[in-house]
Amino acid sequence: MVTPLHRFLEWIREESRATDLPLGPFLLAAVILHVGVLFLAVNPWHPDEHFQILGFAWARAGRAPLDTLPWEWAARIRPTLQPALALGVLRILEPLGLDDPWSWNLTLRLGTLVLALATLLRVVAHHAPRCAPAGRRALWVMALFLWVLPLFLFRFTSENLAGLALVGALLAADAWRTTEAGHSRQAWGVGLFLGLAFVLRYQTAFAALGLAVWMVWRRPERRGDLVRVVLAGTLCLAGGLLVD
Repeated sequence: MVTPLHRFLEWIREESRATDLPLGPFLLAAVILHVGVLFLAVNPWHPDEHFQILGFAWARAGRAPLDTLPWEWAARIRPTLQPALALGVLRILEPLGLDDPWSWNLTLRLGTLVLALATLLRVVAHHAPRCAPAGRRALWVMALFLWVLPLFLFRFTSENLAGLALVGALLAADAWRTTEAGHSRQAWGVGLFLGLAFVLRYQTAFAALGLAVWMVWRRPERRGDLVRVVLAGTLCLAGGLLVD
């Protein structure tokens, strides 16, 4: 039985042969670098990373009075999905005795890093076969060692998670572009990822609009797929409203 791990390792070996790079050691070094920065960067990048997400979840867990929360809580102007996810992780950690702020934040950061690195590798897998050998090598080196990535990939922020969802939408849209009419799975994927990005951070509505315009311009004969995109995005929005 071929497991996902076997497929992943075989893919790394194939890419190593195609790029003439030791991608196994490179990938291990990149993971060590990212995890090392994760442990050292204990402070939030922006106050919202703490006060608008972790603070909400901590108070909802009954560990702080609600009247100490910032004004956005009473105004109800921020999405609830991300604090709800943080609260869910805290509830899982409680029976294990790992519900202190350090362990909780560390778990959220490690989970976000795993998701971010998986998304990054998905981008490489999508684009590497289209690149010339030199471009393929550059893609791998930049994906693993671009200096700015370790500073923010692990952060449990709305910008980060919404950005990862937006990348998923872009990959689905590019796959949609190359399929024949009648294959609508990718259109549904575009809508679901865009809806998730919007629920996590409302400002991604501008990116969603730009992607919709691109889809119409790129394949004008498939405007009907935009209905599927809108329906899928609406389902995500409805789910977010239920969480709210």
